[in-house]
Amino acid sequence: MTKKIIELDELKRIMAVQKEYKENNKAITDARRNSMNSKKAFPLGCNVREDLYADLFTNGSVIKYPHGIVVQYGNNAPMKTFYRGEVKDYSRENSDLKCRSSLGRKLADLENEEERVIEFFVGKLKIAAFTKLIQQIKQWSFGTIFTYIIAQHYGIRTQYLDITDDLAVALFFACCKSVGNGKYKPVSKKDIKEKDFGLHAVLYKRADDFMMNLDPDKKLRDVLPIGYQPFTRCYKQRGYFIDTQLYGDIVNYDLVKNHGFKKFYFKRTPEFSKEIYDLFDGGKKLFHDQSMKLLSDVINDIKEANSFSEDSFYSVYDIFGRDKPKDWWQAKLSDYGIGIGETAFKLDDDLIAEIDDMWDIKEFVDQEGLAIGGRRVYYLE
Repeated sequence: MTKKIIELDELKRIMAVQKEYKENNKAITDARRNSMNSKKAFPLGCNVREDLYADLFTNGSVIKYPHGIVVQYGNNAPMKTFYRGEVKDYSRENSDLKCRSSLGRKLADLENEEERVIEFFVGKLKIAAFTKLIQQIKQWSFGTIFTYIIAQHYGIRTQYLDITDDLAVALFFACCKSVGNGKYKPVSKKDIKEKDFGLHAVLYKRADDFMMNLDPDKKLRDVLPIGYQPFTRCYKQRGYFIDTQLYGDIVNYDLVKNHGFKKFYFKRTPEFSKEIYDLFDGGKKLFHDQSMKLLSDVINDIKEANSFSEDSFYSVYDIFGRDKPKDWWQAKLSDYGIGIGETAFKLDDDLIAEIDDMWDIKEFVDQEGLAIGGRRVYYLE
């Protein structure tokens, strides 16, 4: 099969366009914030159409989706386009190795179906434990907290696949290698020649097809926005996600076949990798999150946990385990070295107070310059 190549000049052109749009987002958002007390009917336009159109480019518009209420990023392109970058072509030596979620990759390595079922359940237990942890901290006032996606961004294996609408972010993950502890380095000549990274990196891309959104069932399974969330790096990466489980088999999920993405390759030079690395200050602009660093120890404990609370067990069982008796699950989990009945992961009061002092909702909204708000919708009787 012939590789689809996208040239560096084209990538740079798209990044330049997105940069202009993001600057426009900021200007429109600032205007929206400054007009919040305006008595004009349409403060950002001459009529309702112009004012509504400005919402598309406002950072902070609140929209209700099937998966929850989202505080959105303003559009950063003429047409919504999604990307995913990967530092290696993982299918070079195995044509069956698809673009899987972190949990999908783990399950693919297991030998039988029972092991996969138990590992999936354990993955859900870890998300449940993480959710109860986050709920101990000050609440987010705007929209839904997607704790399962926050868990994904902090290294807990899930069925969700990270997507972005920011090409530069995707290129960072295609041009920079992880060196552990949330740190990255640009791909070097040595990586390409001696460490089997390959001369070409992978970029998955899909331009939004507006027609597909007319199908409610398709919309439930589409690329879904995360938006601005508390205590997370998701918004720095303009994060979206795909729930690969909605296609029934997270091991054999295929981003190209199931979601209409196209797989491209681009020639990743060490110079271009360094340019992208520097654009995000070595990743600091993508992973900056001081408050969550305070939770790093307990998050690592959840990742490595082999015992969970009864509350976590029952919350997972009620959604994912009712096809079998509780005793069956508990016995099988025990066989795999997983205990149920321990105390839930707790934060002490001093740590909660320190996080609350470090992260303030109003300060966050002002710092990011968000214009949070929605519109009343009227239906004809």
